[in-house]
Amino acid sequence: MVFKAGRRAGFGCEPSFPVLGGLRRMRRGIAPQGFFQRPLASSSIRFMIFPVMNMPREKLEQLIEEAAQKGEPLSLEGEDLSWADLSGCDLTDANLKGASLVRANLGGADLSGADMREADLRNADLEGAVLCDALLSDSDVAGASFRDADLVGADLEGVNFDEAIIEGARFL
Repeated sequence: MVFKAGRRAGFGCEPSFPVLGGLRRMRRGIAPQGFFQRPLASSSIRFMIFPVMNMPREKLEQLIEEAAQKGEPLSLEGEDLSWADLSGCDLTDANLKGASLVRANLGGADLSGADMREADLRNADLEGAVLCDALLSDSDVAGASFRDADLVGADLEGVNFDEAIIEGARFL
């Protein structure tokens, strides 16, 4: 969700999400749909709003295991995996075409040969990930971290690398 600077929300942010009465609900401590709240012990901020992960890690591990047992690559084409924790997972040859992986943790994951064309990887953590021969064409990786990632042979045509961190990444 996008947050704009402002004073109206009482904690320095004015949310710009389409929830009826969203600002009033946040003031009363009710989180908007798709979010959960956690009480904080600090000063004037009573609650911090966190997005809810659309698919828990246990479910993802189960899908990966089922695909491996069938001897097929994992297919999550077009799925919303925002905020998902896929760190260290073996996603070799996975079909993630058009998937939303916004702020997903893919650190240390093996995505060799994965089809990630047109995927939304904005602000995702791909630190140390292996993306050899992965198809990333037309993906949005703005703000993503590719620190120490291996992208040798990856198809990067039309990829939006705005503000992406590529320090230590291998491309050749």
